[in-house]
This record gives sequence, structure tokens and C-alpha cells, in this order.
Amino acid sequence: MAGFWNQTVALTRKNLIYHRRHLRSNLRLILFPVILFLSVGWLRRYLAKKNVFGEHYNAKMATEGTPLLLIPAAEFRAVKTNQIPQSNDLPDKSCRINGSCPATILITGNNREFGESVAGNMFSNSSCGLNNTADCVFVIFSLFCSFGYLFLPTDKTSEKKYYYLQSQCKANFTIPVRTQDGTEVTECLQGLLAWRKNYMEINDELYDGQYKNGEINEILAAYDFRDSDMKHFDVHLWYNTTPTSSEKPPNEVPVGSTLNMVWNAYLQSLLGPSVRMIFEFIGEMPRASTNVTYDFASSIGLVFFTWVILQLFPVILTSLVYEKQQKLATMMKMHGLGNAPYWLITYLYFLVIFSLYMVCFVVFGTLAGLTIFTLNSYSIQSVFYFIHINLLISAAFLLSTFFSSAKIFGFVLVFGSWLVGGFFFKRLIADVSFPRVWLIVLELFPALSLYRGLDELFNFSEGAFEMGAYGMRWQSLRDENSGMREVLIIMSIEWLVFLFMSYCTLGGCFCRSPLSIFRSSQERPPSFQSPRLQVQESGVLVQVDNQDINQEILKVEHLLNEPGTSYPIISHKLQKTYPARDGNPEKQAVRGLSLAVARGECFGLLGPNGAGKTSFISMMTGLTKPSSGTAYVGGLNLKTQMSEIHS
Repeated sequence: MAGFWNQTVALTRKNLIYHRRHLRSNLRLILFPVILFLSVGWLRRYLAKKNVFGEHYNAKMATEGTPLLLIPAAEFRAVKTNQIPQSNDLPDKSCRINGSCPATILITGNNREFGESVAGNMFSNSSCGLNNTADCVFVIFSLFCSFGYLFLPTDKTSEKKYYYLQSQCKANFTIPVRTQDGTEVTECLQGLLAWRKNYMEINDELYDGQYKNGEINEILAAYDFRDSDMKHFDVHLWYNTTPTSSEKPPNEVPVGSTLNMVWNAYLQSLLGPSVRMIFEFIGEMPRASTNVTYDFASSIGLVFFTWVILQLFPVILTSLVYEKQQKLATMMKMHGLGNAPYWLITYLYFLVIFSLYMVCFVVFGTLAGLTIFTLNSYSIQSVFYFIHINLLISAAFLLSTFFSSAKIFGFVLVFGSWLVGGFFFKRLIADVSFPRVWLIVLELFPALSLYRGLDELFNFSEGAFEMGAYGMRWQSLRDENSGMREVLIIMSIEWLVFLFMSYCTLGGCFCRSPLSIFRSSQERPPSFQSPRLQVQESGVLVQVDNQDINQEILKVEHLLNEPGTSYPIISHKLQKTYPARDGNPEKQAVRGLSLAVARGECFGLLGPNGAGKTSFISMMTGLTKPSSGTAYVGGLNLKTQMSEIHS
């Protein structure tokens, strides 16, 4: 067998020739992010030079606004419907015609009398008025304009309506309120309290009103007072986390007013109507005046970065499957390439190539001034990308054993991961109510673990960009809620597991296949087995007229009973049957072939097309596996010791 260095050189040359043949597609893959990053860098410098965005975040611009609740649109507010049995105490659907449907709040608890008395203080008619707006509960209905992934950091709205909640509304009575958009006129909106037996009814009503049968029946908020009384206050609340626009993730939905409303109601029940916890205003933290250079990393989008990195995966997978399709790996083994050198050299080749790819990815992203690269620690980025490309390579090795044609599959997998990450997984990450254990389960999928890691880098870089600070550092991983820490742990474990599984699947360790132990006990080389075949059996099985064939079969049976070294090649009842496919019946290419080739003999196969010559040679060289029977080459079993035969 050739030395390890010679095997390395030969296999590396083969890989380079393969990728030279696919040079155009590889260049397109590599140059696309490079060209994009360079274009973004040029655009960023041009806009900064022209000072397009002007002065932002001036301390004088920090305005104060009244706390607001987000309410559903008039046509979606909760009404009585047959789809929700417990909605009988809600108004009729006809109120949606003139937009007079109230905003409904669901309540429950162990003590109904106490719960209803407290909830009744949430919006009473007595104290709210022109001269006492602090006791009013203001709500807003808002439709936000969406600018996709490329939007400027300004508050764009297409429609806003302000209301104040009352149990009963007076005709033509409005109250001015100070908002972050200025002073707005608010109209009265009736608030309705609806009691439910328990929290399960509330859960069902909220779910059915949002998702069931395509009919929307939205609730403003819901409260469970549990075992609260005049000495003990314990309340759980429900609020809508559905984003109001594409740029507002679920965890940014304001809940302060929802909490303040029930706190004030309890305090007034306990200490009287004049007592309240003042939630006077909300306002953005004042920041120093700066000439803004827009964060183009946010414009490009997290999904794009995920897609660019995942493009490595189909390249690896198709290359490995190509070798499998063309029998290149088997032919290389015939020329002395062992399993371990083949696996190791191929793995290191892909690791070097794609490490260089990721270096270019980070370098050109840094030159373009993208904050995800410039503000986060380069050592964390290096570890994250290194572990992930190793995970991709080991996953590709593992999947290549299950597919005979993987080019379409690889790109479909990348595109599917792109869609799932961008439109589904992002919301689950931002939703604090989603169980963390299920988030970890989803991150076992390599594409989603990549998405989560990039999301952490994006979040840190965006926050650092806004505050003029540093992004993610190693100290950031000490936080128990750090998503990057769990992603690094998950990917590292998966990398090692996939590495071991792929090595074993490719025949590199004792667990070559689940049946290897069973087969090794059943099939042994001729030096150990003694089948003791009966001559009568041969006479029954072979019903042919050719005397030479009968003699060859008897000779093979004799050699199996009394093995020697004079016949290095022995085929015993070797058979190859191709399964039925596309409506065609199964085809028997080789049927019970028995022959023995003596040492030094010049042996050849003659016969018409379809006689089985190529199929027999393919079985003897290990390109295909026999359906039944076996053969021995130099005393080694064709079915169980092909690796030893090749070496």
C-alpha cells in the first residue's frame, strides 16, 4: 500500500481537478458575498460622506408619551360566535358593521366576587375626564407601514386612532392626550369585562379567536386573579405578542399599561378610589447627538447571512455523492487507498477550503464596515464559524451515505432552512413564553443552530451600534440566558456525534453496518469454514447438458471443502438480481455462477450483451454487492472482507 503522504497528494490532486471542472460555479459561490460586501461598503462610505441621515438621537428630541395599550381593529374585536361556546356574553356580530364593538377583557379566579369588584375599577366613569387624564386608560389602534428588511430608523405610520376606555361612553366626548407624535384627540371606547370559569376557558377562547377556522375574535387582555384577596394579590395576565409590524419583534410589545391597569384597580379596591400607582409617561432614553451611519448589516438581513454560509453544505454533499455515483471512492480503494486515509484526507481538504471561505467572509464583511463583524469579538466569531463548518462537513459525510443523487436535495434543504429560519424560528427566539427546552430541540437542526448563533451576534452588534459600545465578548457567554453559549455546546456535541457516525457508516470502525457482527459469525473465509456440501445436491441443482459446467461446479465444491492456495479466485453460486423498477420486472443478471480461477491462469469472459459479464466483474471488484452466493479472492470473503481485498 502507498504511504500516507502519497495517498494525501493523490487524493488532493483528484479533489482539485474535480473543483477545477466546476470552477465557474465555485467562483460564483465565493464571489457573490464578496461583491455584495464591497458594494455595501462603498454605499456606506458614500452615504456617510454625504451625511444623508443627518443628526439623530439628539437629547432634545427625546419626547414623553402617555402609556398606551394596543387594541384590535373594530372588525376583529371579540363578538358572540358559534365557534367559541363561552362567547355567549359578548355582543352580537352586528356591532362590527358600525364599529361599535367594545374592547373585551377576560377575567377569572378562585373568588368571582372579588375578581369582578377589582376588575370593575380598571376603567370607571367617575374619575377620568378633561381635568384628570391620569385616571384614564388610553389605547391605540395602529397600522404600521412595513418596509421589508430595508427600512430607515423612523416611525412611519399609515393610520393611528387613539381611544380612552370607559364602561359607558358619553356622546361626542373627547379628551386630548399627549403622545410621542404630539397632542392627539381621543374618542371614548367601551370596555367590557367578561368572566370565565377558569384559565383553561381563557386559553381556549384566546386560541380559537386567533387561529380557529379563519375567524378572528381578538381580546384586549385577560387576567387570572387566582387566590387573590384583600391581603394577598396574585395575578397572571395574557397579552398579545403578535408583532404590529415587521420591524417590531414580539418581545417589544409594551405590557406596562396592562400591568399598571390591574395594579391600580387592586389598590383602589384596597385603599379607596383616590389611591393609584402613577404610570405617567413613556419615553426613549436621551442619547447624544450623532451623525448616523446606518447599520447596513440590519439592512442585508440575518436570513441572508444564514443562506450565504449554508451554501457550503450542498457543495460538500454533491461532491461526496458524485464520488459515490461514479464509484470513484471504490476505485481509489482498489488502488490501495484505505478507509481511514480517504476519510481523513477528504475531511481535511474540505475543512481547509471552507475555512478559507469563512476567512474571506469575515474579512470582506469587516472591510465593508458591517457591525456584526466589527463590533463582536473576532475570537468568538472564529470559534463559532469553525465549529459550524465542521458540523456541516460531518453532516454532509453522514447524509452522503443515504443519497444517490443529492444536488437538488442539498439546495432544497438550504432554501427550506432559509424560509423556516426567517419566517418561523425568529419569532420563537424572541417569544419569551416559548419553552426553552423546545428551542434547544429545534437547534439540534444545524441550520437553525446557525441561525440562532447569528441572531445572537446581530442582537449584540445592533445594541452596541446604538449605544456606541462593544458587542459580544467572552464575558457575555456567562449569562445563563446566553443563546450563543448553548449554540456552541449543541454544535460541538453534534459535530463529534456526526463525525463518529459518518466514520462508522463509511466503514472506518468496528460498527461498519448493523449486520456486521451477525454476518461475521455466519460467513467466514474458506480457511475456517467447511460447508460439507453434498454431491447429490449439486446433481439436483445443476440440470444442464454441458459436461464442462458440471465439472466446474464440482471443482468449486471440492475446493470449498478442502481449501488451498492454488486457486486464488473462487466464485460459489454467485447471483445478482436487480429489483423491479418503474413497472418493469426484476432482472436476473447473474444466476448461480460457480467457477475457480487457478493461479497464473489467463481468464476471460465471453458472451452476448446482457449475459452478466459486467455485473460479475462489478461484484468481484466491489462496485456492486451480490444478491446471494459469495466469492473468495485470496481466501478473503467478497461480502465481508472487501476492504482487505482492496488493500
